[in-house]
Formats: sequence, C-alpha cells, structure tokens
Amino acid sequence: MLTDSNHRIAIRTSASSETGIGHLVRMRHLALALQQQEIGVLFLLDKPDSGLSELLDGVDVGYLGEFTSQKQDASQVIEQLATTSIEVVVVDDYRLDVSWEAEIARAGLRIVSIDDMATRSHQCDLLVDPKWRGAETSGGYQSLVPQGCHRLLGPDYALLSAEYGTSLKKREGSPDNLFRVLFTLGGGGDLNILADLLEVLQQQPDYDANVIQLQAVVGPSSRNRQRLQQLAEQGAVELLVGKRSLFEAYCSASLVVGAAGGTVYELVRLRIPMISFSMSDNQQTPQSWLDEIGRYFHLPSCLDDDVRRLAQLILLVKEQYARVQRLFSESKVQLDGRGVERVAAEVCQLFSNNDCVMQSPERAEQNGSERRGYHLRPVKDQDINHYLQSRNLQLNRGNMIEERAIRPIVHYRWWFQTQRDSFLLTKDGEAKLYIWQEIVQV
Repeated sequence: MLTDSNHRIAIRTSASSETGIGHLVRMRHLALALQQQEIGVLFLLDKPDSGLSELLDGVDVGYLGEFTSQKQDASQVIEQLATTSIEVVVVDDYRLDVSWEAEIARAGLRIVSIDDMATRSHQCDLLVDPKWRGAETSGGYQSLVPQGCHRLLGPDYALLSAEYGTSLKKREGSPDNLFRVLFTLGGGGDLNILADLLEVLQQQPDYDANVIQLQAVVGPSSRNRQRLQQLAEQGAVELLVGKRSLFEAYCSASLVVGAAGGTVYELVRLRIPMISFSMSDNQQTPQSWLDEIGRYFHLPSCLDDDVRRLAQLILLVKEQYARVQRLFSESKVQLDGRGVERVAAEVCQLFSNNDCVMQSPERAEQNGSERRGYHLRPVKDQDINHYLQSRNLQLNRGNMIEERAIRPIVHYRWWFQTQRDSFLLTKDGEAKLYIWQEIVQV
C-alpha cells in the first residue's frame, strides 16, 4: 500500500510488446506537464518490464500485478490509493470501461478518461479524445458520458510532448542535400515489415544511396529486429534505438513512412509529409478526416503485394518533393502542439481545494470559409483522395474501362504521373462533378 503524500494524481495505463506503448507515451507527456506545476503523479501499471525503463525514468510507479478482471483491478487501485492524498485518477487503457470507472468513482475519486474510439460509455468527470472526426468531432460522446462531464475533443487536446508546443522554425532543405526517409512502427510492431520494405526500396532502379538516407525506429517493444540489424551492419540503414523523443529525427526527415497512430499528430504539427498505413482497428480512419488534418497518403493496410508499389511511391515523392511539401503544408485543421498544457490545466480544475491554477492556451484558429454558388476550378492536389473516392463509386465505375475499385497505393502513383487536366465543379463549397480532358497520341 502506498503512503506518499506528495502524489495527487494517479495514472492507470498499460504497455507491452503486444499492446504497444502509445498509451504510456502520451500519459508520460501529461505527467511531465503536471509535474512542472509541482503536482505529484503516480503511474499504476500491471508489472515491471525492463523494456519500459527508459519511458518510466523520472516518474513514480506502482505495480498491481497480472490483470485478471476489471473488478479486481479497480479494487487493487482503490486499496493502493487508500492512504495517499490522490484525488484524481486518469485512465488510458482499452481493457477498462465504465464498470471500472464506476467502482473508482464510488471510492470518492475524480476520474479523467482518455479514449479515441467514441463508442464506449464512461463514468467520468473529464473525457479527453484528441482524434479528429470531421464535423462529428465537437458532438462526440454526448450520449456516452454523464451530463456534468466536461469533454475535451479534437486535436487541440493532442497529448504531444512539450517540444511540439514551441515556435517551430521554418524547415530548410538538408544542408547535405540528402533525402531522409524515416521508417517507424511506433514503439512496437514487427520490424520484418520494415525490413521487407527497405530491401525492396534499395532494389529499385531509381534508388541512389548517395542522396537517400534511410533511418528506422527500433522501439522498446519492437519484435524481430535481426534483419534490420543486418541491414544496419551493411550500412543500408541507420537504426534509432532507445530514443525517448523522436522530435529531432522528425524535424530532419524529408518523409516519414510507417504506422498510423500518435505519430500522425506529431507530423501534422511539424508539417512533414508522411505515408501511413493502419496496423490495428483503432488506426482505421475515414480518409476525409485525414485529409482535413493534412494526412493525404494513407493506406488501409500494408500487404505483401503493396511493398513494391510503396517503394516506388517513396521514390516518386522524392522526385516530386516540392509539390508534395506544398500539399502537406496546407490543412483545414491547425495544431499548435500545446494540447498537453490544455489537458493538464483542465485536470487541475478537479482538485477539491482549487489550489492549482494553470493557464490553458488559447485554441488554434481553424481554416475554413467556403465560396457560395457554383464554381469551376482546376483540381488541386488536396483533392487526391476525394477524386479516388468519387471514381470508385459504383455508378461511376460502370462507365470505366476498368470497373474494379482502384486501391489508394495505385492511385497515388498515378496521380503524380498523369498528364490529364482535371476540373471540379462545386456548389457552395461542396464537390459536385469532376471533369477531365487528356490529349492522347494515336
């Protein structure tokens, strides 16, 4: 049983090679923001894991043992906190739902729920979901939380590390003229996926090792490292191992390739082009939502058949890099990287004696006015995914020579190579009709 009276907030989360470390990483960012206000934070995890020691450096941790059920877990948390001064419990764990939260609430503790699914009910005082869901974002969870619950929804509350909240200098071209490609699956994942891609990339006729530099992230929970290590020994790739922060690596990257997840918002903030792919159900997101935050290259999965096409797309991005940079520098949703400060300030409001006052940054202004009436304009690169979705509609496919739906990886390569002139007719800002012409020599 814990007795440290300096702790005022407990964070219940989990991390492992099976579930990844994303939840622990974002909770660490929140904990550090609270600690800067001299608020003691205690992490509650299942059991010790040597692979997580770097992430847990500088924070206090208590262990609950093997997870068996929500009821038992809640009882253990309540018992651990019974003799402490902790008033608030932050929970970021898919295994724990409204029944767990209800048990914690009955013990007199305030609850902050972190979620990104928008499908689960919660018994909490504060709910945080930084995921962008288009027009649905602000109305999320209305029927899923108690009436008095305060909801913090959207990327303004993305839990990024403090570095992303600083004023970012304009990124210049690499002084050594290298095109740097950073590959990442986050803190875990099967690194054979990256090894396959790196090997195929270097086999492409247009690949030039003198101007392309490859880096790959090896996370604390990454599996199957052997092939990547062999490639590193051959000088084919630089491995980034044991990095608590990838901020500097991201800033120096020309392109990031890898799994969708927390990385997405970090790169949105830095406005660095990314080719992402989903590796779990919670990473599946409608492309229109991704377009609005400036994530234009996304694959629903990374299949074996996609590896060669993905390697070719990487080289095409390099060839058309100025155009790609312009595409990724524009988005409807703007991030200022100060979401962790906003969340920390709201958490502080839950203390009973109101002795913690933390200023919450103003929210970023979003882009958005649409022209009224009918307008015909040239198709822009920002239309890349909407164009594909329109082409793949059943009523349009029936008029095509190729009637099958076209996959994103195929479409992206075509988009940057086509000589077609295309136009879009809009009404009150809403897309209505694509028109195109193409000169064909016969």
